[in-house]
Amino acid sequence: MIEGENAGISALEMPAPRVIAVLRLISAALMFSMMSVTFVDVVGRYLLSLPLPGSSEIGQVLMASIVALSIPMVSEQHQHVKMALFVSALGGKARRILDAAVFFGSALVLIFIAVLLWRQASTLREMNTTTIFLQLPMAPSAYALSVFTGATALIEFWYGRLVLIGASERP
Repeated sequence: MIEGENAGISALEMPAPRVIAVLRLISAALMFSMMSVTFVDVVGRYLLSLPLPGSSEIGQVLMASIVALSIPMVSEQHQHVKMALFVSALGGKARRILDAAVFFGSALVLIFIAVLLWRQASTLREMNTTTIFLQLPMAPSAYALSVFTGATALIEFWYGRLVLIGASERP
């Protein structure tokens, strides 16, 4: 069994907890990189009058990567924004059906978004779109965002299934 926030859910019910742990480490490394780039740019700009060339583009690419990696982590921990206006009035079975419907609905919307992002990434690749200063290709970031959005859809579907069959009381 899992301890803490995930209590009551066996490790087999959790979708790839090790993958989520790896995503956390990568996100932390990217955040540290973004802080380092900002630090070097600020020190260079204000103390040496020598800003880091392309620092804003590097920061934007790092931020996009952090956002893409964060989507599955937020979904897996059920930390997304929710409104529970009438949920407390629902009984056990009705609540479970509503929760499952929300998970499945979220999964469908996320799949739609992932497909749109994939198409946009393909367009960026075909047009060979790059950033202005450093000429970094933009398609890989869009593909990554699409893949992580798709992974989030799978997580939402997985939890919808668990809630529907009664294997989990989460969220």
